[in-house]
Amino acid sequence: DMRIFSVGEPATVQRKAKPKSEPTVPMDPIVRELGNDLPEIYTYPDILEVCAPEEYSAIQEKGIKMHKMMCMLKSRRLKERTLRVAYRRGLIRDNYKEAEAMVERALSDPKTAPWFDDRNKVCNERSIAIKDEEGKCVYRRPDRIIRTPEGKTVLIDYKFGHNNRSKANYIKQVQDYATTLAATGMTVDEGYVWYPETNEIIAVQL
Repeated sequence: DMRIFSVGEPATVQRKAKPKSEPTVPMDPIVRELGNDLPEIYTYPDILEVCAPEEYSAIQEKGIKMHKMMCMLKSRRLKERTLRVAYRRGLIRDNYKEAEAMVERALSDPKTAPWFDDRNKVCNERSIAIKDEEGKCVYRRPDRIIRTPEGKTVLIDYKFGHNNRSKANYIKQVQDYATTLAATGMTVDEGYVWYPETNEIIAVQL
């Protein structure tokens, strides 16, 4: 007894589209770098860094490169490595001696040397994400956050070259960083605007 079955068109399985989500970026809890139990604060790697599509003058470009080099310098013992890597990356090829002298001054000056103590825990130029009152993510990117062996938290913002922004704006920027961190539970004890080229230091009232 032969039976014949009629087969229709192949059925297509429709999968439910997954809801679109924001691109994920690997996160490193700031606790790994500063040793503080603050689970709501996360630091993002440099993938979030956005370069403005504008043309910079030679002075501005130099300032940007020197700024990047200083943000690479975590401690005194990493001086040679920092200079070597910065040179290889083309940040200081045209002014190596100047950059070396600036780093040496930063490491030897009594006012700035403690910021590069090998015992410090340091978070350099990382975007910090927190949620505001409306639940939206707010990003801040301080140049250097230090946790000293004594438990003091120091916030430093580097400034290079000529800029139209006033020092008052720079001070306000550091205060905003401190306020953002305070909202998450991290108290900043000291804040500074620092011009490494001239070694001018402005203490910010927090």
